[in-house]
Amino acid sequence: MTPNDVDDDTLALARAAARAADDKQGTDIRIIDVSAVLPIVGLFVVTSAGNLRLVRTIAGEVEDRLRLEHRRSPVRTEGLSESQWILLDYG
Repeated sequence: MTPNDVDDDTLALARAAARAADDKQGTDIRIIDVSAVLPIVGLFVVTSAGNLRLVRTIAGEVEDRLRLEHRRSPVRTEGLSESQWILLDYG
C-alpha cells in the first residue's frame, strides 16, 4: 500500500491502529486508501475478529494506543454497544 494523497501523520495513525489490532489478534488487517474517492476520509483501517468480545478488545487497544502514541482520541465512535462492528473516527 502506498497512499497517494495522504499526509504522513494520517499514515502514521493508520499504521499504529493496524499494529494495535494485530497485537490483539485482529485478522485480515487492511489499510485502505480511499483518498481518491473520499478525500475527506483518506484511509480506512479494517480488521476482523473471531468473536464479539475480541471486537471490543481490539477497539479498546486501538483507542489506547493512539491516545498514548499520538495523543489522539476518536472524534466519534459507533457500534460499540452492539460490538458486531465498531467504527472509530479520528477525523
